[in-house]
Amino acid sequence: EEKAKNKATIKDAKEASAAVAQAIEVLRSFYDKAGQATALTQTKHHQEPETWSAPYKGQQAENGGVLGMLEVVASDFARLESETEQGEADAEAAYETFMQETGGCGYVGGAEVCGLKHEKEEQSKKHDRQMKKTEAMLQRAETDLDDVQGELDKANEYYDTLKPQCVQAKVSPEERIAQRQAEIDSLQEALQILTGEE
Repeated sequence: EEKAKNKATIKDAKEASAAVAQAIEVLRSFYDKAGQATALTQTKHHQEPETWSAPYKGQQAENGGVLGMLEVVASDFARLESETEQGEADAEAAYETFMQETGGCGYVGGAEVCGLKHEKEEQSKKHDRQMKKTEAMLQRAETDLDDVQGELDKANEYYDTLKPQCVQAKVSPEERIAQRQAEIDSLQEALQILTGEE
């Protein structure tokens, strides 16, 4: 009963993961096309405000958006699948160990297994389980890498927006001192006006 339930869970997780991956692809395609759409483009009868300098591409960069949520759902399905597969493998290994230790006979995968017989077959199964576990770990690592890369990209975009505000290009020290002194003078003048001194 547990084995059947685990198989159904793995099957459902694989199907859901594929569906979410397809949804992510459709949304990415939509947003790529939306950024190039011209159906609602303003005509140039008057001067455009500065906010219309680039096509609208949605608000996906803010708080992850729909795509971010779908990527989290996809990683959750992948994790559910790998955890269920690992749980099934662990339960089967525990059963096989019990059968070997007790010398009893039982059915594993539809074949009768008695005591220490079929060691080669057991080693092959163990190798297959280890491969599945390693593949699941690789899939999780790739998902984590994608998440971290996305966060890095967002941080770099934010850094690029801050950089022009913080770095003045080719301003000599004398010019900076003059700018600073002019700012101080204007602040002192404003203070005198506010305090009523002249």
